[in-house]
Amino acid sequence: MKPFYTLVAMLMFAVASKAGGIEDSLFHEQVFSFQSHAAKMELKGTLVIPEKFSSKGRIVILATPPLPLSGDYGGLFKSLAETLGKRGIASLRFDNRAYTDTAIGPEETDMFDQADDLDAALSALRGDARFKNAVIGLAGHSEGGASVAIAASQGKQVDFIVLLSAIGISGRALTNYQVEQSTAALAGGLSTGARDTLLQVSKKYIEIISNAVTIDVARNEIGAFNEGLIKQSPDLLGRNQTIGQFNKVMGRGWINRHKYAYIRFRPELYYKKINCPVLALCGKFDENLDCRTNLDGIKNLMASGGNKQVTMWVIDSLNHGYQKATEKVIRNPWLHYAKSGKPPGFSIATWNRIADWIKEQH
Repeated sequence: MKPFYTLVAMLMFAVASKAGGIEDSLFHEQVFSFQSHAAKMELKGTLVIPEKFSSKGRIVILATPPLPLSGDYGGLFKSLAETLGKRGIASLRFDNRAYTDTAIGPEETDMFDQADDLDAALSALRGDARFKNAVIGLAGHSEGGASVAIAASQGKQVDFIVLLSAIGISGRALTNYQVEQSTAALAGGLSTGARDTLLQVSKKYIEIISNAVTIDVARNEIGAFNEGLIKQSPDLLGRNQTIGQFNKVMGRGWINRHKYAYIRFRPELYYKKINCPVLALCGKFDENLDCRTNLDGIKNLMASGGNKQVTMWVIDSLNHGYQKATEKVIRNPWLHYAKSGKPPGFSIATWNRIADWIKEQH
């Protein structure tokens, strides 16, 4: 998903209060920068520090999907970070590479880049005297959860992870599910035949990318498939459109580093290697993935690796963006709220449950 965001910079404040019987503590925000290992660029983020934070306190690094996203993540991470801050838990949310450097194509960074930057953020916090002895964890939403799993599997000192609506099955299986759902949602705008063709073509692209050893191989094989498609159905070409133009249009969104890594993601390579405490959760009405299927996938892979410190939650009446929902609706929730002019209301109750869990980690 591609929400719209604003970077919160410099100092902010929160007023201490009581909500739901929970004692809030004062916190402040400040800019925190660190050096990306591989990209050789400075990434800026927002550090939330509770006033009573100790050097042995808890801090979590928040990971968005590897698209051009700010650390606020459409308000989701800002809301989560502020709730955690009130509960005495520090956090770092940062603008990722594609957001920081506009010269990078919007889909030319992937989950592995994001995992590398999580590792860089972790090293920066470990090197900061304020967090030298802190309990440091990682939390990722959606594809950001895959980056968290990759980073945590590398044997670095990660004390806990939180996976919010994360991928628990192969990227190929999840992408097939997503195109099935999104194609079905076009029932009012496309004929049954057109939807079937779109679904078949999409699934063929997914198959090609999943099996291709490089992006260039995938590009060439999709191009060859498209040529055969045009020979069978010449009407698919637009007026005065060349096969090259057709390939460019049809390949848009498919032939890039981000999509290549996403489709080829194999969670078993990472979840089995994670041995720290894990909290995995998702909303019952998640429109981007099947909640139970992906949670079961995560749980089974963790168990096969011997990790028994796994907690799973299915949160009733929430969607992929952790907003109130009564059913699955296939749409971008942030875009919907941007058009309606109403701010997204995130589940503070869920954030507080996450805070409770984090405070139990040592």
